[in-house]
Amino acid sequence: MEEEIFNVTIDRPIGSSHPDYPSLVYPVNYGYIEGVIAPDGENQDAYVIGVDTPVDHFTGKRIAIIHRRDDVEDKWVITPENVPYNKQQIEDMVYFQERMQIMDGACGRNCYFFFLLRLWQRVVPGFCIAGLY
Repeated sequence: MEEEIFNVTIDRPIGSSHPDYPSLVYPVNYGYIEGVIAPDGENQDAYVIGVDTPVDHFTGKRIAIIHRRDDVEDKWVITPENVPYNKQQIEDMVYFQERMQIMDGACGRNCYFFFLLRLWQRVVPGFCIAGLY
Protein backbone atom coordinates (compact mmCIF):
# COMPACT_ATOMS: atom_id res chain seq x y z
CA MET A 1 0.00 0.00 0.00
CA GLU A 2 1.48 3.32 -0.94
CA GLU A 3 1.48 6.20 1.50
CA GLU A 4 -1.52 8.43 1.04
CA ILE A 5 -2.41 11.78 2.60
CA PHE A 6 -6.04 12.55 3.51
CA ASN A 7 -8.03 15.48 4.87
CA VAL A 8 -10.28 14.47 7.76
CA THR A 9 -13.29 16.48 8.91
CA ILE A 10 -13.61 15.89 12.66
CA ASP A 11 -17.19 15.50 13.86
CA ARG A 12 -16.30 13.86 17.20
CA PRO A 13 -13.32 15.69 18.69
CA ILE A 14 -11.37 14.47 21.70
CA GLY A 15 -13.59 14.67 24.78
CA SER A 16 -16.90 14.52 22.91
CA SER A 17 -19.51 11.81 23.44
CA HIS A 18 -20.89 9.34 20.93
CA PRO A 19 -24.28 10.62 19.70
CA ASP A 20 -26.05 7.33 20.48
CA TYR A 21 -24.02 6.27 23.52
CA PRO A 22 -23.31 9.36 25.68
CA SER A 23 -21.14 7.40 28.11
CA LEU A 24 -18.71 6.62 25.25
CA VAL A 25 -16.25 9.52 25.29
CA TYR A 26 -13.73 9.89 22.47
CA PRO A 27 -10.08 9.91 23.62
CA VAL A 28 -8.99 10.60 20.00
CA ASN A 29 -10.31 12.82 17.24
CA TYR A 30 -12.74 10.95 14.98
CA GLY A 31 -14.35 11.99 11.75
CA TYR A 32 -14.70 11.30 8.07
CA ILE A 33 -12.98 11.82 4.76
CA GLU A 34 -15.36 13.72 2.52
CA GLY A 35 -15.58 12.35 -1.00
CA VAL A 36 -14.17 8.92 -0.16
CA ILE A 37 -17.21 6.67 -0.09
CA ALA A 38 -16.98 3.66 2.22
CA PRO A 39 -18.71 0.31 1.60
CA ASP A 40 -21.63 1.45 3.79
CA GLY A 41 -22.35 4.24 1.27
CA GLU A 42 -21.26 7.03 3.63
CA ASN A 43 -18.05 9.07 3.77
CA GLN A 44 -15.09 7.04 5.01
CA ASP A 45 -14.71 7.10 8.82
CA ALA A 46 -11.29 7.78 10.33
CA TYR A 47 -9.56 7.88 13.68
CA VAL A 48 -6.94 10.62 13.98
CA ILE A 49 -4.21 9.59 16.39
CA GLY A 50 -1.16 11.57 17.42
CA VAL A 51 -3.06 14.82 17.92
CA ASP A 52 -3.72 15.44 21.61
CA THR A 53 -6.13 18.37 21.33
CA PRO A 54 -9.59 18.67 19.77
CA VAL A 55 -9.45 19.82 16.14
CA ASP A 56 -12.03 20.55 13.43
CA HIS A 57 -9.94 19.31 10.49
CA PHE A 58 -6.73 17.36 10.13
CA THR A 59 -4.46 16.40 7.23
CA GLY A 60 -2.28 13.35 7.69
CA LYS A 61 -1.23 9.99 6.36
CA ARG A 62 -3.19 6.75 6.51
CA ILE A 63 -1.19 4.14 8.41
CA ALA A 64 -3.83 1.46 9.01
CA ILE A 65 -7.26 0.20 8.03
CA ILE A 66 -9.42 -1.60 10.57
CA HIS A 67 -11.70 -4.16 8.94
CA ARG A 68 -14.48 -4.94 11.39
CA ARG A 69 -15.84 -8.46 11.66
CA ASP A 70 -19.43 -8.78 10.43
CA ASP A 71 -19.53 -5.11 9.41
CA VAL A 72 -18.99 -3.48 6.02
CA GLU A 73 -17.72 -0.33 7.68
CA ASP A 74 -13.91 -0.08 7.74
CA LYS A 75 -12.18 2.51 9.90
CA TRP A 76 -9.04 4.25 8.71
CA VAL A 77 -6.27 5.39 11.03
CA ILE A 78 -4.71 8.74 10.14
CA THR A 79 -1.61 10.23 11.81
CA PRO A 80 0.73 13.18 11.39
CA GLU A 81 3.43 12.50 8.82
CA ASN A 82 6.68 11.06 10.20
CA VAL A 83 5.06 9.94 13.47
CA PRO A 84 5.43 6.15 13.76
CA TYR A 85 3.00 3.93 15.65
CA ASN A 86 3.17 0.20 16.20
CA LYS A 87 0.25 -2.21 16.12
CA GLN A 88 -0.18 -2.25 19.90
CA GLN A 89 -0.25 1.54 20.16
CA ILE A 90 -2.94 1.74 17.46
CA GLU A 91 -5.01 -0.98 19.15
CA ASP A 92 -4.76 0.80 22.50
CA MET A 93 -5.95 4.09 21.02
CA VAL A 94 -8.98 2.67 19.21
CA TYR A 95 -9.98 0.12 21.84
CA PHE A 96 -12.54 2.50 23.39
CA GLN A 97 -14.80 1.99 20.37
CA GLU A 98 -13.49 -1.16 18.71
CA ARG A 99 -14.02 -3.20 21.88
CA MET A 100 -17.58 -3.56 20.60
CA GLN A 101 -16.09 -5.96 18.03
CA ILE A 102 -14.77 -8.34 20.71
CA MET A 103 -16.50 -11.68 20.53
CA ASP A 104 -15.94 -15.40 20.86
CA GLY A 105 -14.55 -16.30 17.51
CA ALA A 106 -12.68 -18.67 15.28
CA CYS A 107 -9.55 -18.62 17.42
CA GLY A 108 -11.50 -20.15 20.32
CA ARG A 109 -11.16 -17.25 22.77
CA ASN A 110 -12.25 -13.66 23.07
CA CYS A 111 -10.46 -11.81 20.30
CA TYR A 112 -10.43 -8.67 18.31
CA PHE A 113 -11.02 -9.54 14.69
CA PHE A 114 -9.63 -6.87 12.49
CA PHE A 115 -6.87 -6.41 10.01
CA LEU A 116 -4.22 -3.73 10.10
CA LEU A 117 -2.75 -2.80 6.77
CA ARG A 118 0.58 -1.16 7.51
CA LEU A 119 2.37 1.14 5.11
CA TRP A 120 5.84 -0.01 6.10
CA GLN A 121 5.11 -3.72 6.33
CA ARG A 122 3.67 -6.25 3.94
CA VAL A 123 -0.12 -6.55 3.99
CA VAL A 124 -1.17 -9.10 6.59
CA PRO A 125 -4.32 -11.04 5.60
CA GLY A 126 -5.62 -11.15 9.17
CA PHE A 127 -4.78 -11.88 12.75
CA CYS A 128 -6.38 -12.42 16.13
CA ILE A 129 -5.50 -10.16 19.02
CA ALA A 130 -6.27 -11.75 22.38
CA GLY A 131 -6.17 -10.38 25.90
CA LEU A 132 -7.44 -6.88 25.16
CA TYR A 133 -10.67 -7.14 27.13
